[in-house]
Amino acid sequence: WRDLKPGHQYFVEQKPYKYELFEYAEGMDLDNRKRYFKTAPQNMIVVGGGPTGLLTTLHSLENCLRSGGTMKLYEARDAFEKAGGTYERAQVVRLDSRWVRMLRYHLGTLFEDVWIPATEETDSHLGNTLPTQGFIEITIKDMEAIMHLEVSKLWSRDLLEIYARSSANFDYKKNVMTKQGNALKERDLVKRRVDPNGEPSEEFHTWEVVQLIGNKTLSPDDMTPGRSYNVFSRDQGGLLTMELVSADEGVFDFRSTDEGLTIQVTRSNFPSVYAYDPKAKGNARSSFKTIVFQSVDLNREGKLTRYEVEFASIMNESHIMDVGQTNIAFASGKPAVTKEHLTACPYEPYGVSCIQGIKISMGMHNFGETRFGKGLIADFRSQTEQNTRVVGDFTKSVITAPIVKEMLSIMSNKPRAGDWYAHFRVILDRFPEQKKLINGDIGDVVKESLVPLAKEAKTWFRNRLQTRFFETGDNYYLGMEFNREYEVWKYAVVDKIVGSAPNAGRLKGTLRAQCDRLWFEACIAVITRGDVYNPSGKFYVPRIWFISSHTDVKLGALPEGEAFRIVSDKKEKYEVLIPGRTKVVVRSIEGIVSALSGETIVHRESDLTRQPDGNTESFVSCTTFPVTHYVNYRAVNVLPSKYWCSFSIGDGQSSPHFMRYSGLTGAAINAMLINNFLGSSIRLENIISRKRVCDISQETNWSNDEVVKRGTGYNFGVDGFLRPGAVYDQLLEYLYYKMLEMDVARYEENYGEDTLGAIFMLSWQKKFAAMLIPRGMETNDSHTRALEIFLGPKILKTVLTEMMTREELKEDENEPFMTLFQQYASDGPEAVLGEKTMFESDGTLFSGFQEEWDHDLKLLFEKSQASEETQDIVMEYMDRAYRITELLNRCFKLARDEHIDGKRFSSEAENEPKSTDSFFSDFPVEAQSFASGLELSSIFGAISLSATQGSVTGGSVVVSVAIAITFAILNIPTSFGTMTNVSRYVNRQEEFRADFSRTKLLGMERTLFKVLSSSKRKEIDDASNPLLKQVRVAYEDFVTGATYYDTSSDEIQESYGNTNFKDLKSVEAFMEEITSNFIPKRYQKEAYLKDKLVTLFAACIELAEVLENDERTGDEETYIEDEATYKAFRRMPKFTERLENSLQTGPIVYGFIRKNKKLSQWAIFAPLRLYFFLMGNFLLKGFSLRCGGLFNPISTEIKVMRGVVTALNRSLGQTLKKEAYDLKELFHATMESSIGMSLFFVGMWVFIFSFFIIANGIASAVQNTSTTCAGALGISGRNSFQQYQCFVVEGGAIVSALAGLIALSFFVRQFRHQRKVVAAINYLPSPPPSVRKIGSLAYFQSLISIWQCIATCTSLASIVIGFVLRFDFADFENNVTFGLAIGAVGAFGISIFLQLIANLGMLYNVEPSAGIDVCSAFWGTLTKKHRLFSLGRSEKSVMSPALEDRESWEYVAREFLTETRFDTVLGADRFNAVMQAIQSGDTSSWRGTTLVMK
Repeated sequence: WRDLKPGHQYFVEQKPYKYELFEYAEGMDLDNRKRYFKTAPQNMIVVGGGPTGLLTTLHSLENCLRSGGTMKLYEARDAFEKAGGTYERAQVVRLDSRWVRMLRYHLGTLFEDVWIPATEETDSHLGNTLPTQGFIEITIKDMEAIMHLEVSKLWSRDLLEIYARSSANFDYKKNVMTKQGNALKERDLVKRRVDPNGEPSEEFHTWEVVQLIGNKTLSPDDMTPGRSYNVFSRDQGGLLTMELVSADEGVFDFRSTDEGLTIQVTRSNFPSVYAYDPKAKGNARSSFKTIVFQSVDLNREGKLTRYEVEFASIMNESHIMDVGQTNIAFASGKPAVTKEHLTACPYEPYGVSCIQGIKISMGMHNFGETRFGKGLIADFRSQTEQNTRVVGDFTKSVITAPIVKEMLSIMSNKPRAGDWYAHFRVILDRFPEQKKLINGDIGDVVKESLVPLAKEAKTWFRNRLQTRFFETGDNYYLGMEFNREYEVWKYAVVDKIVGSAPNAGRLKGTLRAQCDRLWFEACIAVITRGDVYNPSGKFYVPRIWFISSHTDVKLGALPEGEAFRIVSDKKEKYEVLIPGRTKVVVRSIEGIVSALSGETIVHRESDLTRQPDGNTESFVSCTTFPVTHYVNYRAVNVLPSKYWCSFSIGDGQSSPHFMRYSGLTGAAINAMLINNFLGSSIRLENIISRKRVCDISQETNWSNDEVVKRGTGYNFGVDGFLRPGAVYDQLLEYLYYKMLEMDVARYEENYGEDTLGAIFMLSWQKKFAAMLIPRGMETNDSHTRALEIFLGPKILKTVLTEMMTREELKEDENEPFMTLFQQYASDGPEAVLGEKTMFESDGTLFSGFQEEWDHDLKLLFEKSQASEETQDIVMEYMDRAYRITELLNRCFKLARDEHIDGKRFSSEAENEPKSTDSFFSDFPVEAQSFASGLELSSIFGAISLSATQGSVTGGSVVVSVAIAITFAILNIPTSFGTMTNVSRYVNRQEEFRADFSRTKLLGMERTLFKVLSSSKRKEIDDASNPLLKQVRVAYEDFVTGATYYDTSSDEIQESYGNTNFKDLKSVEAFMEEITSNFIPKRYQKEAYLKDKLVTLFAACIELAEVLENDERTGDEETYIEDEATYKAFRRMPKFTERLENSLQTGPIVYGFIRKNKKLSQWAIFAPLRLYFFLMGNFLLKGFSLRCGGLFNPISTEIKVMRGVVTALNRSLGQTLKKEAYDLKELFHATMESSIGMSLFFVGMWVFIFSFFIIANGIASAVQNTSTTCAGALGISGRNSFQQYQCFVVEGGAIVSALAGLIALSFFVRQFRHQRKVVAAINYLPSPPPSVRKIGSLAYFQSLISIWQCIATCTSLASIVIGFVLRFDFADFENNVTFGLAIGAVGAFGISIFLQLIANLGMLYNVEPSAGIDVCSAFWGTLTKKHRLFSLGRSEKSVMSPALEDRESWEYVAREFLTETRFDTVLGADRFNAVMQAIQSGDTSSWRGTTLVMK
């Protein structure tokens, strides 16, 4: 106090943790017994001792102590009483660089011990370090343990206070911290309505808990069978009412009838047992009898009053805590049920399983070795990882159907089925009361229900599930999505098992948990068999067991690492260290190594994570739960003592998506912000101005956005993401409290005008827009007005609810206004004011509402004669309502603008231009490499065959054999490469064809239908009407989705049933109900369903446009093309059927082989199929006219349909241009698929005959005879080996000739396309330099094609002449064939040399701007095509204009490049640049902004 300076402000401590601000003046009388501070001491209470609470305690302690404050940590568990022994959450979390830096700073060498590998180790034993990705990984229990150790060190130095078994909550309405009575501890200060004299009081007074007097525990000798007792069970977390069933020979059997639990104990492990008290149930603190309170203030006699209260009477009451002037951080985890959080997304089902044991560390880690053991090559797919983990990349995708199939297999096949049947029986034995009423075997019921489920799983809504793997030391962790259909099955089968058994809630929960175990066991078994792990990793993954076995096995039969219990003594768990038949070395849970006989009878133990004792399964090792994003209403809350605040941190502030990015995403930021908050208090002006409150509010709201964004992505994810969606009442309440937070934190003082932008940055606004406005409704006035009508009164009611808690407004004089305002909010202005005054609106959401409400409030004030004070208070609340509407208006405008610009996408990939893979044409860029492979195969075959002519090698069999074998060996990888590349090419063509069938056929049918005249459309029945079909499909898809998301669709089914889809007004009424009721109201939080409703609305738009056109034109409209269009439309069903029957949709194995093909699609029939296609195409007119298309191949059918649509397109003004081009691409894809399979056929036989030639050469060398097949045509008189030689040589000649012929045809096609490029560029008057270079390159490439033709022809000549020589058809020199073959090699070498010049010289020198330059050179052609492809757009379309324009440019790019064939000249990368430049549609960069505007 001697250091105080006059004129400065200081804080004085009046009572413990209670301070008062004063200004010191010269001569002021001060109490030297009190403490004085330059700033407000920042006392801190952290509630929650999990990772977030521990990190916050560590990180904030220094600044807390610097300010003169005290740090307290409240932990609900008993970890600090048992040295961290209660930590058992084995989920592995991935922590980002923020956590890494903070943990490094606070843990020091302890961090090194846990996360840094020792010498020659690639992984540490507790956690993983991924330095290239900036992450570390560790189980939650291990992280809690090490942080607990560091906090305990600080605790031991009296730097902070810790209270174990002490949980607390916060009442935001009263702005106070509360505790349940059963959580009170000695020294707690609570506020009670009892004055210091011990008499009841209207006001709160502070009392201290000075003593908790416990009930007397009973000894074993006090037990009487048949009586009920309160038994404390740590496993169940509290007291249970149990009956002592028997007490024989020191063994006591207790049974709980309510919980269905049986406990057997002895005198040595006798639990805490109390006399029966019906009120003492459910909590560990219920064992207390009374609680003693002592007043903090003196009573009238100058003493401290004490009084006792029955503990049972207050244990379930909420008590207000007197924590003084203290900051409080709540790190109590994700809320189970909350009224203080916005549920920002609809939930999705997820689950986790945690596995532990030496079989994981011994089998899945190879510390200090290369990946997968010594001498093996590291996995090239995971080079970024500096470890030897088997799992590798932590995110995988698993197909659903095999999991269910494996579940059925487990329940059907012994011995595992026997274990599961026995396991279910053991579970049921724990519930004797319910067991009496359950008939049959649970295993049979589960197995029978899985039979139909295995078939249904193939059609489930989501056929792939994302999984997340981690492995650290002895721990293996699998988190995954779940199907809602599985959840439905799980509940249904358990309900069927339990039936009407009473008090079966606990039994049902237990059985559902066993179903989850069955699912996870099947899932890991499927994953192990698949290529999910790193290559060869599956051989290191042991079989994981999710239940303990009940089958007797000999210990010697168990593999290394297996866990087991000895049947004769099941108390302790062991693990096999060294397996053996006669002697097995095992390890106990204490780590004691011993040897047991291999004949010992044991039961295999489950591999699930253990509790801290290492023996009992953890309760949280395998579980399922719903996942969503919670966001707290308040980032910071100023306490009544205005210089101190409360915070929710970690998952309590915003809960992350545990399978996205880092776990505990926001916790590190929250801890840092609180530390900054405390540190800034060192300067008094920061406290008084509330700048630090504003800073932590703004930064926390940014952090919340980051956390939620990890799960929502771009807000419109289709699969594997959460979608923003909320109940609007809850959303508005959240927004109101954020506006209140802005006032409390004084945003206007710190951020000026744009306070809304400061608290809700652009990313938040996008999320709110996604919640309110689905894609397609951005410009729909009906939907916008419906939102205003629906949300406006809700905003007023939210404000009214808060106004009714204001004391001033509760006074009688304000009752008239409050009554009027309540009626105004509920019934609207017409009910109160008699009319609704309209104000000008710009058509956006809530524009003009502020003026309307201001006008109506003035009338309400006048009508109720409200005082000025009342008006000021009301306007304080209404200002928050105005800001809510302003925010929603911003969100609407943002959604509208992004819709127009095409920026409302589900992922960045949607915004990327399509690559060359989307280019389908005759002989596209990918197919051009096949010709070289076939050419090389032909040349190698020619050399091998020419070497069989003995005279070529001077009669030397050895040289002949060597040459033949060498080039045959070279032909093996060449031909195999051709086969794999061709297969992938064919698969791509088939994928396009399948996609065309799924996405474009119905659209083509609709387009044909719409261009028909009204009279022709009426001739088509409803079943064939594609517009009605589209509406029906969209409706059925919605109903299916509603069922999947467990939402009723009764209203829309009724509305759909009452709609006459042939009547325009009825259809428009249905559309109006979709936009004004179903989307904004009924399904307000169901983001996925709103998308489906928009699809249904879009289908109705197309139908309504046709109905409107029919009403306008009547039946008289007709045109010359009407009949041709009608015939084309009638042809569509048959065409669709033919196309779908020709598709190849089976799974692909080994990356290139497609399974489940029809017999006619096999490679062996490919040449015949191609010949049939070519003949059908060539004889198109004859087939179509004479046979009516009956015998047409599918290629011809497509060509016929393409011809019809193309003709109609020309005749109808280019309205069918997209459909015509789609059919052209479909035709090319069909033909290229057939040609590709023929190439595969040739490559396959080249591959096979290469082995035959090698075998022939070896056999000839052994017999020292010629490798050829010379002689007359007849084969009589030849021995079997000579016949084999004839087969090999002539067969090889035929397939090599086929390869050469096909290669020659490819080179001719390539030459023709290259000349197109030359011609197109020569046609330009003044092409840019880069385009001229492309022209020169095209000319040079055409010369290369000529040389390739020469090489191929030479090899063919060698093969043909060799055939002539062998059969004496003509007289040639024997070395002619070999000379020609060598000549072919020379020509091929020249072509390769020229290709190097072209690629490394000419192509390299083409400017990077070549793509834009090509667009500039052909600007007129491109814009004309774009104009034609843009015809026919609907003004009412829900699709983004930018996306429609982008689609048109994609068609332009594909058609233009098909005509010019730049792909035959440029490499794939340069061609891709040209293609993407065209698709960008950036005409201003092509020709300049000025010219474009002209």
